Amino acid sequence: MTSLADYVTRMKDNQKDIYYITGESKDQVANSAFVERVTKRGFEVLYMVEPIDEYCVQQLKVRVQIQRALRFSIYVLAGK
Repeated sequence: MTSLADYVTRMKDNQKDIYYITGESKDQVANSAFVERVTKRGFEVLYMVEPIDEYCVQQLKVRVQIQRALRFSIYVLAGK
């Protein structure tokens, strides 16, 4: 398990997006073609397998601003 803040600290310098996938179980999402493509590029994918995770993704708009000096700011804005 990880937090969004921890995920952001592990993002690669050339990564501009947060990659995530929702599903019913870790096994289900881990075997998706999307996860395979993203991980082949060297990026991490957040697995969101709890019912509340999908709800949050639908309700929140997440914007991450990455600064090269290892300073990260996370803004979570209510979405519609």
